[in-house]
Amino acid sequence: MVALQSPHSSIDRPTPGALGGEQPARIHPPPPDRAATIVVPRTRARTGPGFGLGRGFLAWFFLAALALRVAPAAAQVVDSTLWVTNGSVHAIARDGNTIYVGGQFTKVRPVNGEWQTRNYIAALDATTGAATAWDPNANWPVTALAVSGGAVYVGGSFTSIGDSVRHYIAALDATTGTATAWNPDAGWPVNTLAVSGGTVYAGGKFSSIGGKAREYIAALDAATGAVTAWNPNASGEVYVLAVSGSTVYAGGTFSSIGGKARNRIAALDATKDTLNATDWNPNAIGSFLPYVHALVVSGSTVYAGGSFTSMGDSTRHNIAALDSATGAATAWNPDAYGQVRALAVSGSTVYAGGWFNSMGDSTRYYIAALDAVTGKATAWNPGASPPPVEVLVASEATICAGGYFRSIGGRPQTYLAAITFGTVDVPTTAETHALALAQAIPNPARSHALLRFTLPCGGFVTLAVYDLEGRRVALPLDRALRSAGPQEVSVRTEGWPPGCYFCRLEFGGLSLTRKMVVLE
Repeated sequence: MVALQSPHSSIDRPTPGALGGEQPARIHPPPPDRAATIVVPRTRARTGPGFGLGRGFLAWFFLAALALRVAPAAAQVVDSTLWVTNGSVHAIARDGNTIYVGGQFTKVRPVNGEWQTRNYIAALDATTGAATAWDPNANWPVTALAVSGGAVYVGGSFTSIGDSVRHYIAALDATTGTATAWNPDAGWPVNTLAVSGGTVYAGGKFSSIGGKAREYIAALDAATGAVTAWNPNASGEVYVLAVSGSTVYAGGTFSSIGGKARNRIAALDATKDTLNATDWNPNAIGSFLPYVHALVVSGSTVYAGGSFTSMGDSTRHNIAALDSATGAATAWNPDAYGQVRALAVSGSTVYAGGWFNSMGDSTRYYIAALDAVTGKATAWNPGASPPPVEVLVASEATICAGGYFRSIGGRPQTYLAAITFGTVDVPTTAETHALALAQAIPNPARSHALLRFTLPCGGFVTLAVYDLEGRRVALPLDRALRSAGPQEVSVRTEGWPPGCYFCRLEFGGLSLTRKMVVLE
């Protein structure tokens, strides 16, 4: 079994966190190319990442004041027994009854239980949801996982794992968690791994591995760890690999690979050591730092996700289906409004995760299910916040999702979740809510004001008040966990200079504001 998403990111040192002890190293995802800090419908104006108070304040206020509706998530069931992490999840692999997860976390726990230490990698029992005793204890984030033949292959930024020194890549005993003798010793972080037969394919930031020069991509003997003669020699970073038969599909930021010009996506012949790019050439193009971050092969179709505006000689926004023989885009076109960072296929459904807020002609917040024939969004709509969803793995009747989210499917599920494929009966009288920020009471206020808001689902909320200069004067809620429905919080305004202020509500990557007036 192979699994398979990789980060496009930078890493900071650990900082204190609110989810349990020390928050682990934080991997910052890139800003979305077509999604905005203030998410608005496709026909509205767009803004860039980081747009906020200051010179753009009036425009920010105008956009943020728009009423934004979040789709209800009542039609899916989130497995409440699956343990969660205290930091983002970037890799998931399932082998039988075991779910392996890797990321930037340092602890795991039941949703409402006590934390247990698991540094950057853990194994969970798929039946009970609980962490097993398996504990390789990496010293830095894990971003790639693949399971084969009793070994768990691991890639990331670590230099120690499984009680051994291992630079960025390792094989762990699936029973004990200790590192095996397999030790290719990469020169820089590994983003993605794929196993096929007796070969482990690796992609990442490295320029050497196993003592040999290999630019961003390499093939390793699964038994010995020795580097094979296969050498596509990419010109830029490789984020994702997928193998089908004798073809290795690669995605990333490169502009050449396998001896040919190939923009960010390519097919490589596994039987040829060099000059091994095939004629398959979808040519991913975008206006700002385009890349391919997700690849899944299903039958005669290769699904690709990332940040691009054209692929396979057709306009395709961030997601595409490609003919595996010709590289041409098929008619399937969900048209994602924002980056796609994860893909999975189960039967006749394609699952997508990322930064987007619409896909398949429907509003979908950061996770969606698409009909593999029509490209339209299905009724499956758990919704996640905040973005992005970084990894998806389909198995049996569930989708395992990992990323930066702290609520999904209407539940406060942090960074890791298992969600049912289908829908369940929802009472016709079930109440749904739109994200809203109401007028303060009273307004004008003198000594106190009651700030009222409504959430579409449970999640983490920030509520702040700013003066006309953009300075924050109050922070009633700072990433506080709140349930779905109407909420209210009181703020003391006594002693504030009289004048106009703005209340700002932040939830799931969305922002709303309301004007309030304070009198002496």
